[in-house]
Amino acid sequence: MLLWGTAFTDELGRETFGAAALALCEKTAAGCRRVVQASVGLAVCSNLLQLLAAPQALSVSLSVHIPLTTLLLSAALLALCRCLQRGRELQQDSDSII
Repeated sequence: MLLWGTAFTDELGRETFGAAALALCEKTAAGCRRVVQASVGLAVCSNLLQLLAAPQALSVSLSVHIPLTTLLLSAALLALCRCLQRGRELQQDSDSII
């Protein structure tokens, strides 16, 4: 995810609303959604497995793991992508009026 973000920001530095930046924006947004889905799925599976294994254990210490850092980074990168897409739409609308 960080590599996608790095490539995306490098391309934004070259040309904000260029075709390559928008293509990377779509790829990054889709990747962020997959990362969030996979992180939440793995956390739920891990927590359920821990709960199911509890009766076989001699001592139990339950903990709920929420991948907060991954979720926050993905959400921030996804928000940046959506902001860029909306900015491109507004620029095209503005150009068509002028």
